[in-house]
Amino acid sequence: MAGTIVRPTHWLESTAPFLSGALLFSAGAWGAGRMLGVGDLPPHPLGEMPLIPSLLLGGAGVAVMLASWDLYRLRQAVFTAQNGAQRASAERDLALLQARRMR
Repeated sequence: MAGTIVRPTHWLESTAPFLSGALLFSAGAWGAGRMLGVGDLPPHPLGEMPLIPSLLLGGAGVAVMLASWDLYRLRQAVFTAQNGAQRASAERDLALLQARRMR
């Protein structure tokens, strides 16, 4: 949109939900992998977690990332719609001006 000023924290605000979801997912995957004996993982920073809470934590992280992506797509659609409405308004104003000149 013309005339909008991008805030310095825009990048952080737009990526924070993705990063928090990724953190939750990685913590859950780490705990589940350790409980299932996948590889030689070091101890989990949050302590030993049973399998079910690990899976729930990982699932919550995936849900946060999917919701963040959906919100990002929605913001892009709103931005596109606003630009389209602004362009249509400008075209209408131009057509009205040309119609006045033709009279």
